[in-house]
Amino acid sequence: TELSVDEAKAAAKALDERENTFLGTRHEAEVFEEEATEVTKFAHAPHWPENRKPSWWVMICNQPGDKVIFGPQKFTDVPEASSVASGVGAKGRLYKLQFQSPPQVGTYAFRAVFVSDTFVGDDLAMDLSLTVEDVSALTTEEAGAEDEISEPDEDTLAGQMAAMRGGAVKRRADDEESDESDTDGDDSDSSSDSSDDD
Repeated sequence: TELSVDEAKAAAKALDERENTFLGTRHEAEVFEEEATEVTKFAHAPHWPENRKPSWWVMICNQPGDKVIFGPQKFTDVPEASSVASGVGAKGRLYKLQFQSPPQVGTYAFRAVFVSDTFVGDDLAMDLSLTVEDVSALTTEEAGAEDEISEPDEDTLAGQMAAMRGGAVKRRADDEESDESDTDGDDSDSSSDSSDDD
């Protein structure tokens, strides 16, 4: 079925919101609700000794394809394709890949290669572009949103390293010191136990 322009815009906005929500999580694969998950179907492999669950390997390489930048990484539990194979109405699962970006400012061309370890002819290559921006050009709000790392405690190794470099560290609160046990002991307690035996 064809979507109207308004329906397509609404579906694209919903997909953008879904992607932004997922990118804010720590998960590498989108978590589905219990009722939305369908059991991953096994591949038809009559000569394989057991049920074969399809999986895909993902690699990121440079545009000519002669240098692998990231990967290969295996993805399993990929849901079966919906009746709408592409576009704003397509259903699917979001996955996250993290890799080191180039150090210089500019636009870089990469190629994502998806290889099936189960199906023949299901391989896919997509061209990608990555734009590295100058950090100093970002507003303070944009720059601060990415690097919300708290100052390390002075008792931790990270805190000691930061103090050696002259960085800021959190001081330990005084009430934490009172929670520590006294290793000297109290002589009156041990003497009272021995006097009871007389």
